[in-house]
Amino acid sequence: MSYSLSFDDKFFTGTAGEDMVPSDKPTSVRQAALSLDARTRLDILFDVFNMENETAEIVSDDDFMQLVEDRIKQTNTCTDLSSPVSVWIDAKGDWTLEIYDDENGGRTADAEEN
Repeated sequence: MSYSLSFDDKFFTGTAGEDMVPSDKPTSVRQAALSLDARTRLDILFDVFNMENETAEIVSDDDFMQLVEDRIKQTNTCTDLSSPVSVWIDAKGDWTLEIYDDENGGRTADAEEN
């Protein structure tokens, strides 16, 4: 079953002022995107955004995080509402990010191809 996204901005961007660092259990969409390995990032840029190799290889961390965040908001779908929340990057749900609850019970984020 899939659901529409109904999370606040913190779910997407993280806490204002925090240093964005990779995590095994990311707590936001942007942190989850930043936490992906280079090969997965390239695969997402190729498969989801239809980028050519030369263009995909020069996409900065900030640009990648923004692209993924914008696409997830456009796709507006998640598979589960409990942690980890699996948010869809693409309309088919082939690419997802896993967002985890933080230590305080708040929502937090990983990517996998389905």
